[in-house]
Amino acid sequence: MSVQHVAPSRYHALDSLRAAMMFLGIYIHVVSAYSPNGGWPFKPPEPTSALDPTMTWIHIFRMPLFYVMAGFFAALLLERYGFKRAAVNRFWRIVVPFVGGCIILFPIVAFLTFQILLLGVPLPTLVKMALVLTATIAVLMPTYRYAVRPTALGALLNGRRYPSTLAPVAVAAAD
Repeated sequence: MSVQHVAPSRYHALDSLRAAMMFLGIYIHVVSAYSPNGGWPFKPPEPTSALDPTMTWIHIFRMPLFYVMAGFFAALLLERYGFKRAAVNRFWRIVVPFVGGCIILFPIVAFLTFQILLLGVPLPTLVKMALVLTATIAVLMPTYRYAVRPTALGALLNGRRYPSTLAPVAVAAAD
C-alpha cells in the first residue's frame, strides 16, 4: 500500500508569519523615522533613541526570515507552474501592487506623516511616533480591505480560491 503526500494548497501558518513580519516592518520604519541613528530622509525636531534596541532586535531576524520564506515560496511556484508562469505570477502580484501603492498610497501616508510630524502641538516624540504608526495602519488596512479585495485586482492578487467576502460577520447571541 502506497501513501501519496498531497501538498497543501495554502500554508496558513506561513501567511500569518509573513503578516506579522510586515507589521514589524511598519514598526521598524516608524521607529527609524524618530531615531537619531536611522537613515531616514527627514527627522523630527526631537529625535529619541528610546526604542532603538527594539529596532536592532527585530532587524536580527525579520529580513532573514523574509528571505527564507521567499525562497520557499519561489521554489514552490517554480515546481508547480514552471519558470514562465511563475515569473508572470510574480509580476502581477508584486510589481503591479508596488507601483499602484507608490502612486496612490504613498502620497496619502506621507501627507498624514508630515501633518503629524509638523503639528505645532507639543507632544512627546514617542506619542508622535505612535500616531504615525496608527495613521499608517489606519490608511493601509481599510484601503486593502475595501478598495482592493473586492476589485478585479483583488481577485488577481488573492487568487480565485480566496475571494473577498464583504458580508457582515454574524455574532451568535448568548442565551
